[in-house]
Amino acid sequence: MRKQISRALSPAAVGIVLVLTGCTATHASAVRINSDGSVDYVTCVSDADDWYAVSYESDDQQQGVELHPVEALSASSEGSVVHFSPPDDEWYSIAVGASVFSSVRIRSESFTPGEWQWNNVGWFDTKDRCSIEE
Repeated sequence: MRKQISRALSPAAVGIVLVLTGCTATHASAVRINSDGSVDYVTCVSDADDWYAVSYESDDQQQGVELHPVEALSASSEGSVVHFSPPDDEWYSIAVGASVFSSVRIRSESFTPGEWQWNNVGWFDTKDRCSIEE
């Protein structure tokens, strides 16, 4: 009887944890801040076209300042790098994405210039990362 109860509760427990943690399926994507302050972004999903790139001066800021793409944006292409101009002002964090499922946020105190920071770290499987075409 206990085994049946435990089997019945397991899927429910997993569902509750997912709801409480706000888990969202995310496509592997990365952002890089270059030494000149420009921002590069790459995603491992094709055909996403709900682009946004914004910088924030603090955690409390509700409306970010838009970053401008160097070239016109079209649907994303797996592994292709998209370039954005540097933020106009000092920034605390930058968020970039081709969709809400491929977004990456980077904080000013936690990056190394020229290094890619992926959104799928920790419990995400890093094998889903695509190769970057530069």
